[in-house]
Amino acid sequence: MNIELKKHDTRPIYYQIFDQIRSQIESGLLPPGSQIPTEREVSDKTGVSRDTVRKAIKALTMEGYCQKIVGKGIFVSQGRMPINIVTPQGTTKFVENLGYELTSTILAKEILPFDFKTRLTKELDIVQGETMLKISRIRKIKNGPSLYEDSFLSLRRFPGLEDQPVERSLYDVLGNFYGTVPHHAKAELQIRAANEEEARLLDVALSTALLVKEAIVFSRDDQFVEYVRSLYPGDRFTFIVDPTVRNRRRSETSLIMGSKLAWTECMWYSTLYMMSSPRW
Repeated sequence: MNIELKKHDTRPIYYQIFDQIRSQIESGLLPPGSQIPTEREVSDKTGVSRDTVRKAIKALTMEGYCQKIVGKGIFVSQGRMPINIVTPQGTTKFVENLGYELTSTILAKEILPFDFKTRLTKELDIVQGETMLKISRIRKIKNGPSLYEDSFLSLRRFPGLEDQPVERSLYDVLGNFYGTVPHHAKAELQIRAANEEEARLLDVALSTALLVKEAIVFSRDDQFVEYVRSLYPGDRFTFIVDPTVRNRRRSETSLIMGSKLAWTECMWYSTLYMMSSPRW
């Protein structure tokens, strides 16, 4: 990797370093998976302070060009993964229809009373204290990023669900064993920084910008199916907002919401309410 600082360039030194590394990534000179030299190596080569180099590398990771792997170093990202955040078909089907492989790791299954009082859940016809099954999962896309999901489902409606295999697809289980197919949803989106536990689970740097989705999923007859909270690292996904997407392949998918519009320093918060079309 070659970095040449120009004395007459009026831009900050850190930005010159950032811009040159970014250009080498975009041109393919630094291919996905390649390792970026350490802060010390870049500092020694350019003669600038390590703090300045660190600022440049932080900018690269915040914009999704690089990712930090704990204990190994900084690597060029594989590219942003497209993900539709408003499709009722479920994450598994959407990812597989794009030609990717998705695996899930069950972190916990808990039976607990429903006691959430949020803007979304207050509209549900659910008695506080009703027995729910909480499923916590890490969803890992092969050679790609991870996302985290907490799903809450009524054991009154889905008795015995706690014993069903949901490692691959929860929605397949609901369809095959309970005759329930998700149809539409109401969702709230927020942007915030990852805390220590979230950063550990998602293998991202502390304070990485996250898209947090809280959604209530309904069947065609407006019956409650699932309350789900999902965490998406903002530097690893390109977010699609298209309720009509169902079976498009990767080449056909329209990426209509780029995540770069929000992933700077996550010093602001935004909330978006969406009510899906009945045609979902």
